[in-house]
Amino acid sequence: MSKWGNLKYGDKIAIKRLVNEYRLFSQEVFPYTSCKVRVWYDGEDGMYYAYGNIFLHDAVDDYDNICGIGKDENAALDDYLYNFLNLVAAHEEKLGRKLGDDDYGYCDPHEF
Repeated sequence: MSKWGNLKYGDKIAIKRLVNEYRLFSQEVFPYTSCKVRVWYDGEDGMYYAYGNIFLHDAVDDYDNICGIGKDENAALDDYLYNFLNLVAAHEEKLGRKLGDDDYGYCDPHEF
């Protein structure tokens, strides 16, 4: 394991390594043609986590966050896509229509 994974600062600092960033394109799924997904490695549990910069509104006008988890980068990205597409389908079925621009939200670029 690299040295960064062995650094310990008590409970004050958590270190996660950004493994990769992807830009996903789809005019059918995303309201603005694309979104970004970042895959992080957690040295403590040895798992990879994928998070996107796009969210879906839920029933109480909050956002549903989507993530993917896997034992490697590809598995986390695959899990993210599976979860995202299933959540889109569930929202469309519940609403009885295709999702529109107002059904999505994006992270602040400075926070993603």
